[in-house]
Amino acid sequence: MKKYGNAEGNAMNYNNFKDFMVDLLGVSDTKDDILQSFKLLNKGEESTKPERMELLMEDPDIKYYTTTAKKNADGTYEYANWTDDVFSR
Repeated sequence: MKKYGNAEGNAMNYNNFKDFMVDLLGVSDTKDDILQSFKLLNKGEESTKPERMELLMEDPDIKYYTTTAKKNADGTYEYANWTDDVFSR
């Protein structure tokens, strides 16, 4: 928190959190790493809501994701199938 937190060391903004995660986990773009990131972000769930994707993606990428991923009846998207599809191209 001293390195990434606010002046008081008790809170962290979004950009500092991203920096922390990159320092902690490194940068990777393998299929398995991306799936693990989705799984971690979604607390083990196999589908995700677009709001959660905002934590990983910029706006144009979220639009791409939500227009190309399979949408479930509950409004969530299946990230594993989408990731498989992206990596098969």
